[in-house]
Amino acid sequence: MMTKNQIDSKSLRLFALAYTTALLLLTTCMSVDEDFLQSKLTIDGDNETLFEKDGAIRVFEVESNRNWSVKIVSGADWMAVNPMKGSEETTKLTLTVKENKGDTREGSFKVICSSTDKTITITQKGKDAPSLEYITIKDIRNMYTDSGKSEMIIDKPLMLKAVVISDRIGANRSAKRDGFIQDDAGNGLAFRVTQRETPFDMGDQLAINLKDAKIHYYEYAGILQLIFSKMDAEGLDQNASIIPKEVTIEELEGGMSDGTLVRINDVQFKEYKDLNYYSGEGNSTNRSLESVDSGSIQVKTTKNANFKHEALPPGKGSIVAIASFCKENWELQLRNLSDAKEMSSDVSTRFVQKEPPIEGSKISIADLRTRFKDGEIQADENYIEGEVILNAFNGNVALNVVYLADETGGISLLFSDKENVLTNVPIGAKVKVQLKGSKAKELDGLLQIGDNNTLTTQAVTIIEEKASAPLQPIVGTIDELLSGKYQSELVKIQNVQFKEVGATYTDCSSIVNHAGKEVNVCTSGNANFADEVVKEGMGAFVGVASVNKTPQLLIRTIDDLADMTDARFDATSSFIVPNKKVITFDGDGGVENVAITANVNWYVLSDGSWLSITPSSGENDGVITITANRNEGEEKKATIIITDGEIVKTVEVTQKSAGESSEFAKDLFISEYVMGSSYNKYLEIYNGTGKAVDLSDYKVELYVNGQTNVKSSEILSGTLKNGKVVILKNAKAAIYDGEAIVSNVINFNGNDAVALVKISTDAFVDIFGRIGEDPGTGGWLGSLVDYIVTKDRTLVRKPSVRAGVTKNPKKGFPTLGVEWIVYPKDTSDYLGSHTTD
Repeated sequence: MMTKNQIDSKSLRLFALAYTTALLLLTTCMSVDEDFLQSKLTIDGDNETLFEKDGAIRVFEVESNRNWSVKIVSGADWMAVNPMKGSEETTKLTLTVKENKGDTREGSFKVICSSTDKTITITQKGKDAPSLEYITIKDIRNMYTDSGKSEMIIDKPLMLKAVVISDRIGANRSAKRDGFIQDDAGNGLAFRVTQRETPFDMGDQLAINLKDAKIHYYEYAGILQLIFSKMDAEGLDQNASIIPKEVTIEELEGGMSDGTLVRINDVQFKEYKDLNYYSGEGNSTNRSLESVDSGSIQVKTTKNANFKHEALPPGKGSIVAIASFCKENWELQLRNLSDAKEMSSDVSTRFVQKEPPIEGSKISIADLRTRFKDGEIQADENYIEGEVILNAFNGNVALNVVYLADETGGISLLFSDKENVLTNVPIGAKVKVQLKGSKAKELDGLLQIGDNNTLTTQAVTIIEEKASAPLQPIVGTIDELLSGKYQSELVKIQNVQFKEVGATYTDCSSIVNHAGKEVNVCTSGNANFADEVVKEGMGAFVGVASVNKTPQLLIRTIDDLADMTDARFDATSSFIVPNKKVITFDGDGGVENVAITANVNWYVLSDGSWLSITPSSGENDGVITITANRNEGEEKKATIIITDGEIVKTVEVTQKSAGESSEFAKDLFISEYVMGSSYNKYLEIYNGTGKAVDLSDYKVELYVNGQTNVKSSEILSGTLKNGKVVILKNAKAAIYDGEAIVSNVINFNGNDAVALVKISTDAFVDIFGRIGEDPGTGGWLGSLVDYIVTKDRTLVRKPSVRAGVTKNPKKGFPTLGVEWIVYPKDTSDYLGSHTTD
């Protein structure tokens, strides 16, 4: 019998139990009510599964909030699923596939849960499946190189075992289909699956069936990729460990680490203040990482990375990343934020980077050619600087050969470590080359430096990965080339055509001018354009002048021949071809040259006594120089005639009035540029033309970070009266209260170019900065007054200026020091009006 206390105690327990049960029921009902809204069905594993011919058992996990059932759609005679039905929660589903003694077969089964279902497709190899041979990533790269093609399909039953080193979750990749793998030998490679997204996680060890896989150079991304179906990759293990290889930046750029996991110690981000891994613009952002020994490399973060908004670590430390040789340059790609966990957050740990020693004296390439003779060894501590105008990137010269040129001449260099040339002496780069100890040799008429293994890429320092002021080809003639002029320089030969229509570039066809003069165009069988048919038309040929017993031309890229589209000429008839038909002089006068291509004797006539023309006659090809003095009167016009008595060619010449040009501006121009703190950015445009201007014929363009493509543009509207200005501003600008147009173009940072374009003529009427040049975070520096910079300043155009910069400068911002007045940051006093003298 229970006592009263026992009864009371039991009653309390029963009450508590009942109360708790009621709460649970209420909670459960709420949960069930939510579940009734939608059926839930999840099956782990891939929707497409591959089995070997011997058969196997595979287990799937089914998670559902309803009762479910299985239906075998096809293949019921060779596969079985158990159980065939189940209830809510998680259940293991076992798939058994029998041995296959026939051909490859495919089946599928479907798991059905109320209104939701999932289909699993099963593919099983057949008895005739070929035996598979395992190869390495190095083998794959060699196969691709030997093929000589931009894309190669593997047609043999080969296998690759490798570990995924990229992080699908970290998502620092250009596309969801992409990733990187590395094999046991330490070689790596980028990959892409043919499906929309890769299912492979970091640490997955894969056995990849390479039959029908592609090896492809992805032009847009600038990397080599292995492309295969995820169905052809079987997971062997998870969480496999790849230990990153410790390298320095110098070792990385001089080695074969493309697509591999590396670790670099004692580095720091060159700039870090207020910067995240991703800038918020474009598909990706590069941040410069520097080492204490003066090395530097770019760290790339795509807009897809899940850590893109994280701040850069301010201190020094060690970093782990995937090394990638992308578009001829080395870069690092972090997989996730853990790769930078050893980078200090303490700014006091930063180091001052050592500047590389400059050894000896700089000499020009013209001086080098004068000093160096066949067999001589350079004893002095001299170096040259120049642009790499040709190397083996497109296969048209040997791996150890580089052509380097500066403003004075060109030279051929031979490197003993040919495997490092494409990395350490990349095409288009501006480099410094130490000459001490190098030997000269004249081979079949071509002067070369580095004979007898006396020059390595260690003597090369990259100044700019891409020359900020690329060399322009020298306009020459075939006669000049045949005389030995322009050796190892980039040249442009106008009004020529390939002699043999239908020939390929490897046929070493020659180009010919109207006079029948010709020069050989030599192309290596290894060139990636070797088997293409030569350009059929007439036009300008751009190439590198070389010598192999006789003068010859070398093609850098087919893009250099894009101008050869005009109708072909008959080289047997008489001709006179001037390279200009119209010349316009400003009121202040000037000098213009006209190149003449001819196969006859010619003389020059003119009805403009105010012009000076020399020489007055010539034989075959030549150049005439036309000079106009300052014109204080009205606009002048004249016609120049070049003739042999039968053929008549004309050049129309106009000179504007200096008096007119001094009173009014030629067109609109940028009168003020404000690059202040935070978002305080403005651009002012002035109309001093003497008449009202329709603004709808103008647009403002922004070019960021040295790019040549427009980042954003703004078409103007309305009418701008003479003597008035129109102002564009950033949406968050706050230091000027006057009338202004909000524009997304006004997002410059001092190192971005801005252009004012006339739409009807598709021509620049003013350029601020230089399009295609990134001067660095400090902006452009004035050429005459050193404290005039484009970063954190207000710049106002001088009253004497009447016209904008209509041609993109060859280098820098040459008018900055002479046309602009500088004021401190956040000065807005001069916005809203502009005056001229």
